[in-house]
Amino acid sequence: MPRPLTALALTALLVAGCGTAGDEAAADAPPSVGPAPTLLPDGTVPWLDAPVSPDAFALQVPAPPSAEGAEPCRAAQLEAVVPRWVPQGDGGEPGVRRPPPGLIGVVEVALRGDEPCTLQGKAGVRLLLDGADAPVQYADGVSEESERRTTTVTRERGAELRVDWTPPFCAPVGTQELALDLPDGGGELRAPVREPAVPCTGVAADGGDSGLRTYVSGGVFDSARVATPLDSPLAVLRATAEQVPATAVAGGSVDWVVRLTNPTAQDVPLDPCPGYLQQRFVQSAGDAAGVNASEAYRLDCRPVPVVPAGGSVAFRMRAAVPPDPPGPAYVVSWRLLAPALPGEDGLRLGFTLPVQR
Repeated sequence: MPRPLTALALTALLVAGCGTAGDEAAADAPPSVGPAPTLLPDGTVPWLDAPVSPDAFALQVPAPPSAEGAEPCRAAQLEAVVPRWVPQGDGGEPGVRRPPPGLIGVVEVALRGDEPCTLQGKAGVRLLLDGADAPVQYADGVSEESERRTTTVTRERGAELRVDWTPPFCAPVGTQELALDLPDGGGELRAPVREPAVPCTGVAADGGDSGLRTYVSGGVFDSARVATPLDSPLAVLRATAEQVPATAVAGGSVDWVVRLTNPTAQDVPLDPCPGYLQQRFVQSAGDAAGVNASEAYRLDCRPVPVVPAGGSVAFRMRAAVPPDPPGPAYVVSWRLLAPALPGEDGLRLGFTLPVQR
């Protein structure tokens, strides 16, 4: 009988196989498929021999804008804001004394007009409280490599600058603003803080200073992050293995079924059509090298455009068995591939079969 993979073994296989994925793949583009998009008599979707690269299912993020022909930014061309201060995580280990966490602010920079411009190098940062310079110290840890980075600001994509503020600072919270001295003599750009806060931590119980100094430090500009979907709509599905044979015949194939079940009250569209990563493993024995192969395939979604609410769809699978496997056990692991689908436990599975020679 097939034995289910343990969670540890399956995770190890998935990690080990990432470097070899696509070794036997053909093309990244959707294939030209011949069989008619119909279901088999038992209601399953036929296996489709459509290998692809796993990169075909990667989440596509637009590249940063080109700096070609753009001039250095001037403060009058830009507008900026800091939405809020976000507390840092302490990142500490139990029993290890570390400085208390501070605040992080991200300056969001946008273009006022239509003419792109560039920001290269570090920006001087000053913190203003109620319009006056705050009694803080300033520092930066910008590397030479970071200073050479050029960020292009366009109407479609702005820029960001991270600012860190270390504790302790416990003055009353009033209006706050960051004054940025732009590189290349671009002038001063003001960025009001919409939700002011102070890093009032690390203060002794008697109200005295803990001995720490409060610093404000800025980095270099980078392209604004692009919003991407956090979760694929397919994340709600659950995958199970069915019709797995009792043995793996050397030189043959293991034909089995993956059933995708939708436990929700809404249809889950298979558009774009997802794929899957299938890994095959046979342990080495003596002088014979083991087998560790990995292939990505596209599912055939033509006859099943959705996984219906409260229903399921079954896809036939096929895994080739080496003609002379060195070990006595043949292992298959499987997981669904789609953009923004990191590999949920419910969408990965596997099994182990004894080899029949």
